[in-house]
Amino acid sequence: MAPVDDPASRVAAVALLLAKVDPFNCGGCHNVCAQGISCCYGQCQDCPGGSFKCANNVCTNLQTDPQNCGRCGAACPAGAQCINGACSCPPDKPTSCGGICTDTLTDPNHCAGCASACQSAVSNCFDEYFADFMVDPRNCGGCNQLCADGINCCFGQCQDCPGDRPTSCGSICIDTLTDSNHCGACNIGCVPGYSCVEGTCVLNPSPAGPEPAPAEIPLVAEASPDQPSPSPSPSPAQPSPSPAPTAAIPLGGGCSAACGPDYSCSNGECVKTVTFSKPKVNGMRIDYCLAADRVQCGQPAADAFCQQEGFDGALAFKGPINKGPTFFLGSQQICTSTCATFHSIDCRKVAPA
Repeated sequence: MAPVDDPASRVAAVALLLAKVDPFNCGGCHNVCAQGISCCYGQCQDCPGGSFKCANNVCTNLQTDPQNCGRCGAACPAGAQCINGACSCPPDKPTSCGGICTDTLTDPNHCAGCASACQSAVSNCFDEYFADFMVDPRNCGGCNQLCADGINCCFGQCQDCPGDRPTSCGSICIDTLTDSNHCGACNIGCVPGYSCVEGTCVLNPSPAGPEPAPAEIPLVAEASPDQPSPSPSPSPAQPSPSPAPTAAIPLGGGCSAACGPDYSCSNGECVKTVTFSKPKVNGMRIDYCLAADRVQCGQPAADAFCQQEGFDGALAFKGPINKGPTFFLGSQQICTSTCATFHSIDCRKVAPA
């Protein structure tokens, strides 16, 4: 059906248009604006310079108002700014998706593009808690795969750490080639007296004089059952003076000094290594840090636990695991919120000479 075209309809249309701009009939018949005041959007524009009245009859600046950006009624997306009459999302959320400013590099609901949501992949880690490997920054792509602080997880991948610290371990970006708490891999710490060189724990040179070539310190890679167990007996390739479980490699490198039961020979020393799974003190899991300030975490807390159990220190450990309550070994306090603990700790003791 063709639109009606008659003199009365044309007059009505012209009157409606004029009501938006006619200062003598601004917004309605005989609504006269003050002298020198123009009519715009059906409102007498008696606002200060650069401002206009829109439908709410409030003066606003169309160059900066996110609800009336460039013209009345033109609202910007949530979180966006109006700059020079144009909507602009902030630098930390530069993309507009569905009327909302977001960052498609970190938003799991708009990952790499608008409306591209990360899929769920919920799994049970260590039979202790459930994690979504696709979006959980503490379990990104697998159990205990931590993204560094401020780095989000999307599609099971952490955002990149900087080039000089390319690996995310224990909520920090580190270099596994040089970090003694994460040597060669996350949460593999060197014992006291050793440093991390090219991803391997090597003996520090003696200040008294030259030492033999640096020797690698063995790292325990697998967790044991819940009950602590001693390290394996010495290799059958090593000579033994008797059928007893001893190693004929001497204490301190001397002749005929065999290691005792539960000890093995490593770098000329008799060493006992025991793995504690889900380490506890007085029935409570120990915290990953020594105190609530979260400054001394990982190796210091593992060392404190091993020393309390009569060992020299921690050889290696696995964690952190988000679980509580936990006990701070340093401050002797209990953590009840946002706690973390170890999955296992490998304690090391060197037999006295």
